[in-house]
Amino acid sequence: MDRTDLLVYSARLPDCKVLGPYTRAVIWVSGCCFDCEGCIAQNFRHSEGITISTVEMKDWILSLKNIEGITISGGEPFLQAGPIAEMISLVKEKKDLGIIVYSGFTYEQLLEKAETEQDIRDLLGQADILIDGPYRRELDDNRPYVGSSNQIIRILTDRYKDCWKDYYLSKKGREIEVIISDGRTVMAGVPGREQQQFWEELNRKFSEE
Repeated sequence: MDRTDLLVYSARLPDCKVLGPYTRAVIWVSGCCFDCEGCIAQNFRHSEGITISTVEMKDWILSLKNIEGITISGGEPFLQAGPIAEMISLVKEKKDLGIIVYSGFTYEQLLEKAETEQDIRDLLGQADILIDGPYRRELDDNRPYVGSSNQIIRILTDRYKDCWKDYYLSKKGREIEVIISDGRTVMAGVPGREQQQFWEELNRKFSEE
């Protein structure tokens, strides 16, 4: 995996409160090596995406005044580990932001890859929280912030040690945000069944107009 100064993303949000503690920027990268049945981001898996330089993405993040961190989802972030790690490094030269990464790979798989792939090692080393594992529809237990019960919220640093339990173990149920950003309608968060049905119907309505 060669390091590059370009990354490809499908969508981004300047402020979000349903994909990690505090207010966060969210980037959904484009492209995925998994084909999870029932995935809510199939369009991000197959999308050609938007190509942007790591410097441009860094500048966009630094222009956001009220965020505490960045959540990176997809797609599969570790397929673009090099440019994402580079972008995070550029951001952290100017501002200390927390990093949350969703991945279809398990933590154990990423650790094995990191033994021989520097880019994987770099991105994994920058994550404060990793939410890992592929989505399994049959294991979807409606738990907040993860898609299915096989996925694990892994606390990799002390940054969120005082708040992660209150946030991730909350009993308030799943929450989503539907936002128009960059001229697109984007759903942030992990939807429950009724929320996902609403989103599918909303997408169908827009596609018919």
